[in-house]
Amino acid sequence: MLAELDIDFYCDECDMNNPLIFFAATVGWATTTDDSGAVAEFRIRRGSQRGEIVFATRDGIGVDDFEQNARTTSFIHVEGTNNVVRNRNKGVKYFLTITNLPTNVEFELSGTIIITGPVAFIAEIKG
Repeated sequence: MLAELDIDFYCDECDMNNPLIFFAATVGWATTTDDSGAVAEFRIRRGSQRGEIVFATRDGIGVDDFEQNARTTSFIHVEGTNNVVRNRNKGVKYFLTITNLPTNVEFELSGTIIITGPVAFIAEIKG
């Protein structure tokens, strides 16, 4: 797990008939693998570290001679209204996780991923 958010759905100023949750994340990471690169899948999960995946995206560090072995991955995601309305007057936890994916599916080889930072995971409810 990279980060955790606890979102309270007690939003007095929001229009709870049409609410949205805006997520933003940034993760600095690197690989020490020179020959096969590395592929990371970043996931936002609801409820627990192994909970429902509400968003996922992948980024990779290749083997290009001119490519650095470090990267900063940033992304945004908007969670729709069904989850907010369903959890009105409750708090819900969201988790930012990372999975190291195989770079060579045939041999199931994975590069090494190192979290170098920064790690930022923020959210805001808008109505």
